This record gives sequence, C-alpha cells and structure tokens, in this order.
Amino acid sequence: MVEVTLIDGETLDVCHIEAVSPRWVVFAVPETARSKVMATEFVPYELVRRVRIRSRNPEDVAMGFAQSSPP
Repeated sequence: MVEVTLIDGETLDVCHIEAVSPRWVVFAVPETARSKVMATEFVPYELVRRVRIRSRNPEDVAMGFAQSSPP
C-alpha cells in the first residue's frame, strides 16, 4: 500500500501514478474509502509531506529509505 500525506494532513491512498511532470504528479485514488471508482488527483510536489510504502501483510519485510545512507 502506498499512502501520500499532504502538508494539510490529508492522506491519499494511491492506487497508481498516472503521470508526472517537473512540477506535479497525478495519482489515481479511490473516490471514497470503500469505493472501487477512481478519482484523479493532481498534486504539486511541494504539497507532499510524506510517502509511506507498506505491505498489506504485516509479516512481509518493510520497505523504505534513509537520506543518510547511500543506495
């Protein structure tokens, strides 16, 4: 699961990325919490506070990065 938290505290549950540009990213997100209908969100990069990637299965290995460690 991928969650994007915006600077206003809103969290987007991202289904997939539809497009990117030098200034913004376009996410496909569920229209409502339990909806199978997708909405399109155009988000300028400066509005993104955090991106969280986690497994649906708690026994799986977590993914992430640290800026202080080289890839």
